[in-house]
Amino acid sequence: LNVPSKVTKVGPYAFKNCTKLMTLNLPDGLLTIGESAFYGSSMQRLTLPDTVTSIGSYAFKGCSRLLEVKFPANLIKIGDSAFYMCTALSSIDLPDKVTTIDGYAFKKCTSLVNVNLPDSLTVIGDSAFYQCTGLDEITIPQYVSSIGAYCFSQDSALKDITFTGNAPAISNGAFNKVTARAYYPGSKSGWTSSVRANYGGNITWIAR
Repeated sequence: LNVPSKVTKVGPYAFKNCTKLMTLNLPDGLLTIGESAFYGSSMQRLTLPDTVTSIGSYAFKGCSRLLEVKFPANLIKIGDSAFYMCTALSSIDLPDKVTTIDGYAFKKCTSLVNVNLPDSLTVIGDSAFYQCTGLDEITIPQYVSSIGAYCFSQDSALKDITFTGNAPAISNGAFNKVTARAYYPGSKSGWTSSVRANYGGNITWIAR
């Protein structure tokens, strides 16, 4: 599919459940991708133009053949459930302008093993990485202020969590059924004993 050069927005549900859609070329100048725009398609690789600033809710949900995503340099927000159940996706490298990962964004991405989160990130939503069973380590950038409920729940391979800034607000069940070491900067503010809890898992807190 070649989207015409003058298109600036792919609207909601535009290509939902187009299960034979295997290639996608999006034009420079595209700004937004709407809700459920490519839900359930069969593409294996995705390059988003650098002009895209937001990815809508459910935009690529259930794209089970998706192996690789090149995220745009100007991306700010990843919507709710945007890549939910993209079960073949193994790596994500988010650009430096992303501030928000909404709830369920990468839930049940079971092949995900490498996650690079940018320093610009401030919010990680509820269940954003729920049941990402291949993920064995994660670094939380220094300006993250909140981690949603069940964010990393049931990430059974997760063994090392590294915090780099002040203590964020961590919601109930954030590490449900996770056994891991959590490293935190003891010189930063907010790292009280009440913050260093288990959040539904078995977390060993280690100051650095």
